[in-house]
Amino acid sequence: MEIYVTTEIHRIVTEKDGKKRKAGKIFKYCDIFQIDHATKKHVFLQGEPGKGKTTFAAKLVLDWCNECETLSNSNVNNPHFDDVETLQAFKFVFHIALRESRYQRTVTKMIKKQIIEMIHAEKDVDAAYILLQHILEKEICLVVQDGLDEWCDPEQNLVLPLLFQTCQCIVFTTARPWKMSDERLKNSQINCLLEL
Repeated sequence: MEIYVTTEIHRIVTEKDGKKRKAGKIFKYCDIFQIDHATKKHVFLQGEPGKGKTTFAAKLVLDWCNECETLSNSNVNNPHFDDVETLQAFKFVFHIALRESRYQRTVTKMIKKQIIEMIHAEKDVDAAYILLQHILEKEICLVVQDGLDEWCDPEQNLVLPLLFQTCQCIVFTTARPWKMSDERLKNSQINCLLEL
């Protein structure tokens, strides 16, 4: 937190003619996560290499983990994204490095491989995986998928990792702009597009 520098984030909107334009700056988490419990929401953060997509994703997860400490030690000189209490709407946050999941198609398998298998003994992995599926179905969760441009569907059909329809998640995905221009990624799949 001592070395983090807030970068400029803009909301991108698509006009009726298909052109995209910047529609304003984002300064708070509440401007990103307008939680709608009825639908699964996809939020994308695009930016060129080295602009801070991965760092912002890590800060978001760290802020969720340290919400109480962050509030008491907030930096008054940098009020951007200091509304960490907004993140407490999420019961669980899962951070996935998509470059580590090149052979998985589903978000649950990615979480199993990158998180569950790392923190549970082998004999407990299956039970934890079943619990994960119940959590994703019953609780409001945030799934942070870092590096969409570093992942491709092993079967070459999907542009995004699969997440089952009954999931109560908001998915926050980072990507480079060229990946966001993939013709298979439809505007209807992008509920919110942000740019660093």
